[in-house]
Amino acid sequence: MVVVVGILIALQVGQWAQGREARQTERTYLLRLKEDLQIERTRAVDAMEFGKSRLEAVEYLGRTVTDPAFVTNDPTGLPWAIETAAWRSFPKITSFVYDELQNTGKMSLIRSVALRRALAEHYASMAHDGRVGEDRSAEQAFDQATAGLLTMKELVGIERVGGRRRIEIGEERAQSLAREFASRRQAVEQLPSLAQHHVFNMRVISEMQSRIDRLTAMIDDELAR
Repeated sequence: MVVVVGILIALQVGQWAQGREARQTERTYLLRLKEDLQIERTRAVDAMEFGKSRLEAVEYLGRTVTDPAFVTNDPTGLPWAIETAAWRSFPKITSFVYDELQNTGKMSLIRSVALRRALAEHYASMAHDGRVGEDRSAEQAFDQATAGLLTMKELVGIERVGGRRRIEIGEERAQSLAREFASRRQAVEQLPSLAQHHVFNMRVISEMQSRIDRLTAMIDDELAR
């Protein structure tokens, strides 16, 4: 009896220790997942601003083509719009911890089935939407069609401010640049595709932010248990 009781106690203590270690490991992964999601959230906020700026550039170019006099009201916007209309507007996704859990077979450490399902849906959605958001075909076609429009000085000036501010050009240069851009039919034909691309990305980013907020709240609930 003493031996049997001792064995049972030892097994129970061992199971308790394993359970405690598993909960500590789960907590560590939950904190790391939350950190990844916070990084994604920050990138999503930045990407939303990028998307708005890119769409503004596309709309500026469209207005310039349909109304050539428009450029005289805002000449500094033209080189900025030509250079940044096709820049990236889809955020980089940080799924390092989620991938680690999957690849190591440790996903079961997350006890909440609802949280596991929500994480799977989030990263599956990002993988699916990323195939469209990362598509650079319209950008490449636009860049090829607008090659040589801007001077080296203009390109360097826009790059120095990261495309976030406009550079000064004269009204005469702006009008000449507007006429030359309008004559690049292949560039003009890409404007609807670029606009659609950025609008799609902003919609995806908005949905991404909502999912991240929900996931973060679910993780906080699990950490509070």
